[in-house]
Amino acid sequence: YLRSALRRRWVACILSAVLGLLTAGLILVAFPPSHKAEAVLVLAHDPQIDPERAMSTDVSLLTTRAVAAQTITSLGLTMTPDDFIASVTADPVSSDLMSLALTAPTDDEAVRRLDALTSNYLGFRAEQLQAVLRLTPLTTTLPTSLSARCTRSSPFWTTPSSLPMLRTTKFQSLLTTSTLPEV
Repeated sequence: YLRSALRRRWVACILSAVLGLLTAGLILVAFPPSHKAEAVLVLAHDPQIDPERAMSTDVSLLTTRAVAAQTITSLGLTMTPDDFIASVTADPVSSDLMSLALTAPTDDEAVRRLDALTSNYLGFRAEQLQAVLRLTPLTTTLPTSLSARCTRSSPFWTTPSSLPMLRTTKFQSLLTTSTLPEV
């Protein structure tokens, strides 16, 4: 019975198979698979500030036009900052973790863009923290191991005993890893 049905309707069977292949091809062309890179950033915050508010600020900083423009310039892309921001998704996982996802035309390009974005964002965040620290009077001092490495001719501090306490781990790590001469 099946053989006789196929003989009578072989044209319909072939046309259905061809139509199915064409539809699948058109869907792949119209909606290409997205290429995505993902990362998780560990961010330290001032313990005196509400952690959720601090993480919300970090997400806002990541999606600024300034960070996007700097990333576009460093990569030599020809897109607008708004288009770049639209390809980025940032979600706070916890008060210290931020999950990032970025889509791009290829997997390698997604990884390259995400690497540049995270580098530019962390630099921008450090600049913002430095600006806040310069404006905020702090009364405590640095631990002696760090203050001994700072120079007295630093434009930011006058003497090691009057160095302000740095309240963020990220900013402290930037200072401790820089090459400062011994006092």
